[in-house]
Amino acid sequence: MARIESEDEFGLLARTFNRMTEQLLEFINTLEQRVAERTQVIEKRSAQLVTATEIGRAASTMLDVNQLIQETVNLIRNRFDLYYVGLFLLDDNHEYAILRAGTGKAGEILLARGHKIRVGEGMVGWAITHNRSRVALDIHEDATHKHIDELSETRSEAALPLRSRGEVIGALTVQSLQPGTFDEDSIAVLQTMADLISAAIANARLHTETENALQSARRAYSELSRKDWMTLLQSRPKLTFRSDYSGTNPSTGNWTAEMKRAWAAGRAVTIPAEETEDGIPKLAIPIKVRGNVIGVIQANKSEDAHTWADDELAMLETVVEQIGLSLDSARLYSDTRLQAQREHTMQEMTDKLHRALDMDELLQTLLQEVSDTLGIESAFVQLNTPSVTSKTTSRQFAE
Repeated sequence: MARIESEDEFGLLARTFNRMTEQLLEFINTLEQRVAERTQVIEKRSAQLVTATEIGRAASTMLDVNQLIQETVNLIRNRFDLYYVGLFLLDDNHEYAILRAGTGKAGEILLARGHKIRVGEGMVGWAITHNRSRVALDIHEDATHKHIDELSETRSEAALPLRSRGEVIGALTVQSLQPGTFDEDSIAVLQTMADLISAAIANARLHTETENALQSARRAYSELSRKDWMTLLQSRPKLTFRSDYSGTNPSTGNWTAEMKRAWAAGRAVTIPAEETEDGIPKLAIPIKVRGNVIGVIQANKSEDAHTWADDELAMLETVVEQIGLSLDSARLYSDTRLQAQREHTMQEMTDKLHRALDMDELLQTLLQEVSDTLGIESAFVQLNTPSVTSKTTSRQFAE
């Protein structure tokens, strides 16, 4: 600052210089404050965008809905330095928004008691009903805010709708200890996060539904396969073969104890040489098709061996697994061929019936075709009711 030693033109010049200096210093101080504030805003927005990216990454990798939403609310709370974050999802009747994830001790308490909010009530209910975000810069000045004892320190709150495929599925509540926390920019970023969460929840639900449907289909197909195999095995009860030094031939051998154990347990059974009567180590492995045991293969080692090595067991189990797949493929091929033969036979029979010119010829053709196709010794057909004399056609087939 310049010293003012006189009131002449030099003194006037000194005063003017001093005022300019004061204004310049004030401008510099103000500029530094503005730069600091702007830097803080930029850093805050950068952190928010990073958080949105992290949520997007988590949303694209997590398929467990509960894990996804809990980690998401924790991430938002930590990155935004908030007091509380909670996520609500609508029930099946769209009457209540049920808390599915909440941060901190308050979140644990609210989740434990099954906290829910009726749609249309409170900030969360309002956001769901109107499909718009609701912001209370000061909860004491917003009558929509719903007081919760466990969140008594809340001073500002924002509720954002969770939307998926054009429908509201829930809402996200974010709460702060400070009033006026949520400005337009913050709400825009938070809504982007809410949209990411909504898409992730929808994808996770779709994945779960698909997995459940797939498991149901597998169980149904496994049960169908089991019934088909039981029918096949009942029609061919002696599907048994034996391989030894003389070659591989059909066999009428009985089930051994180890084979029965393998069937019942559904896994390989090994018996070392010292536990067998003949001193030969034995191995029994169940043959499975879609999880159902349809048979057992037993293998015996030479008399000089003591037990089955792990690598031998692993190799045989792999081979038996492939046997199961091949057997099922062969059964399916046989069933398909048989079905094709039946359809061909039915088509030929239908063609012959259509060529019949009168009722007598039609009935005779019917009996002939049914008897030839099914190998029936004799057949009989009669029209009308038992009390009325009617046309009768009978056919006896000689052997």
